[in-house]
Amino acid sequence: MHRQYSESGSSALDALVPLHGAHILLVEDNAINQQVACELLADAGFLVEVADNGQIAVNMVRARPADQAFDVVLMDMQMPVMDGLTATRLLRQDPLYQSMPILAMTANAMQIDRNRCTEAGMNGFVSKPIEPDALWKALAQWIRPRAGLGTRPVRVLPAAQANAPQAPHLPTLLHGVPGLGLALGLQRVMGKESLYLDMLRMFVAGQASTPQQIRALLVQGDTATAERLAHTLRGVAGNIGASALQQAATEVELALRTGDSLATIDILLLPLHSQLAALLEALHNALDSLVPLVQAPTAIGPGFASTYRQLQALLQDADSDSLKLLDLHQAEFKIALGPAYGDVDSAIRSYDCEAAIQLLQTALPPALFK
Repeated sequence: MHRQYSESGSSALDALVPLHGAHILLVEDNAINQQVACELLADAGFLVEVADNGQIAVNMVRARPADQAFDVVLMDMQMPVMDGLTATRLLRQDPLYQSMPILAMTANAMQIDRNRCTEAGMNGFVSKPIEPDALWKALAQWIRPRAGLGTRPVRVLPAAQANAPQAPHLPTLLHGVPGLGLALGLQRVMGKESLYLDMLRMFVAGQASTPQQIRALLVQGDTATAERLAHTLRGVAGNIGASALQQAATEVELALRTGDSLATIDILLLPLHSQLAALLEALHNALDSLVPLVQAPTAIGPGFASTYRQLQALLQDADSDSLKLLDLHQAEFKIALGPAYGDVDSAIRSYDCEAAIQLLQTALPPALFK
């Protein structure tokens, strides 16, 4: 059973007022998508927890008492460790979770993908890149009213964030960046310029070598991971409004999915690589000019627990992305780790993952983030 969304004189956000305080589980492995969704959902009045993959999501759902169950799960389809379809099937096997609303978050609009989601037990779909109004309508449709809802949680900003200096006018800062649709990107974050800048920084830090990684994975015969990387690039390019790059990544993803030859995929990787390189160079120049105006945070943010768990998982897999994640969230890790930060940083840079895990767990026991 679910309620039909009505637009009778009210905005999509207005329909969510009686649902303020609902608990949402966001299942998403990409840091940019996590940040965008968490910011939008928290601003809309929801309490959000993050799982980096389907296995973590299943564990988190099962760990909650029945009277504190999540009101809705937003489930990405393609993730490492366990994908969203597998996680949904596992949850639906338990009578306790057969009626829990689970919405697929997917950039795949083809009917065959939607059918797979429905067959797995998902209730509906939220397209990626996220369009806020579409997300609000889906949540209004599927979150069930219950006692305790209707009160907006209080959000307390760290002092550094509340008093941060204003960034330069974005059209001026980003003028001349090729392939970047600023208006579209801002629309997808409801005009939040600071969030958009964070997205751009994470994009620059995380996507520079994606075409090369896809090519290397294909040579190794790992088509599934190569497809997931193309899918991720497609999604984050859409988030920032880089529509041409998004389309180029889509073509690579589809070619990988349909088993096209390496020669064909090489041809598709050429425009992907050239467009990405031009965009990254221009963003580097624009964002470097902003550095003196941005203050480092003096407190860790509410999403740090998820970042910490993600770093632990990457280190356990001996994944070189652990260094990217540490660099991306350097300021928060320096605050959280204190004097231990230097040792953790050195261990990760020397690829001593076991030592890094031990140092992390000593400085920040995992129990603190459960």
